[in-house]
Amino acid sequence: MHTIYSSPYNRAIQTVEGIAQEHKLQINTIDSLKERILSTETILDFDAVIQQVWSHPNFAFEGGESNEIAMQRAITALQKIILAHPNDNIVIGTHGNVMALIMQYFNFFQHIC
Repeated sequence: MHTIYSSPYNRAIQTVEGIAQEHKLQINTIDSLKERILSTETILDFDAVIQQVWSHPNFAFEGGESNEIAMQRAITALQKIILAHPNDNIVIGTHGNVMALIMQYFNFFQHIC
């Protein structure tokens, strides 16, 4: 293990803390790995909101990020990390929605390449 990055949110940091301690590494936090904001308004039906944003990648609720914007934010951060550590083993702590968007990005490119 060479380096560890995480969202600044406690739950992501806590996920990678054990491996950081085991390898005596610092956890580098990056805002771009944080969970996406769905809306600044109160969400009454989380499942319906998730269905809406996943059905329409460019759609965003008031004050929130679309899937496309959140994906680009996370992929840009991931690319910077990889370029900074081309031969290193890297641990990254992020969140479920962002991780799903990252996987969707790479799944898409796997199918067109």
